[in-house]
Order: sequence, then structure tokens, then C-alpha cells
Amino acid sequence: MGKYDDLPREQLIELLNKRDRTKKLGLVWERDEIEADNAVDANFVAATIIPELSGKAAPWRNMVIEGDNYDALRWLRMTMAGQIKCIYIDPPYNTGAKDWVYNDHYANPEDAYFHSTWLEFLFRRLILARDLLAEDGVIFVSINDEQRAKLELLLDEALPGKDHRHVWLDEAPDIRDAINY
Repeated sequence: MGKYDDLPREQLIELLNKRDRTKKLGLVWERDEIEADNAVDANFVAATIIPELSGKAAPWRNMVIEGDNYDALRWLRMTMAGQIKCIYIDPPYNTGAKDWVYNDHYANPEDAYFHSTWLEFLFRRLILARDLLAEDGVIFVSINDEQRAKLELLLDEALPGKDHRHVWLDEAPDIRDAINY
């Protein structure tokens, strides 16, 4: 017995219509059905600025934010949308390594595609980063060679039409070669 055998005709038609609307080229993963956060909500954590660590009094030309990247990006988007010249991110490589200080295993055994959870985790952050980038802004991403192709497709999805994105391979023997010096 197939998984669609007991579905009524209307539900089958709805599933077919949904399938027809789904893109068929590029990176496809199981998107979270929960609407992505577009506003401040109960889960939002505001940043605390420590002036003595900021080098001088506000306003700051450069800022280092230490904390959860999703909250930091949402916080920055409220005041800095379209103004950021350079963003550097070092996401989890999804290797499952146990000796890493951060979670490096973004996989859900129930996902049909092993990397779906990792892709969704990054996609939401890249969308926020996209909103922050200035027209001439650039984004640098560290990644290993195993995830490079998926990340490049994800960058195409999250930053369509942007020519200024770079993937930095963490296994490059000489960093100058990785950034085409």
C-alpha cells in the first residue's frame, strides 16, 4: 500500500499543485514549515554594548559583536540595513565532530535530505546578512571543501544577482591563494 492510497482526491490535487510550484533546478531542501522570523518576537535577545570594549564613544565605524549570530543579525538589521560593507561568517561545517566548541551536527534523521537542517539554519542567517549588505558590500564565508558546492548554491539562493560573494576554503594551503591575491 502506497502513502497516497488513502488520500481523498482534493488532497491529491493539492499535493500535485504544490509539487508543480516547487522549483526543479538548483538547491532544493526541506524548508521549515514555520514562517521565518521577520520581526522582533518573544525569542529576540537584544545586544548589550559594553562601551569600554568598543574602543571609543559611539558612533562606531566598526563593531565586533559576540553572541548568537541569529540574534545579532536581527538586532543589526533594525538599524544597519543596507549599510554593511563586509560580513565574515564561519558557519558550522556539519561534520558531526564532537570535539568542536559549537554544535557541528545539523542533521535531522527524519529529513529526506541529510543536509536540510544545516541548509535551513544557514539560509535564515544569509537572508538577514543579505538585508544588511550595502550595494557594494561583500560577504566572506569559511567552509570546508565537502560543503563548498552546497554553500555556493545556497548563496545563489539567498543572495540572487549578487556578484560580490566569496567562499573561503578552510583547507587552502595558503590563504592568499584562496582569496585570489
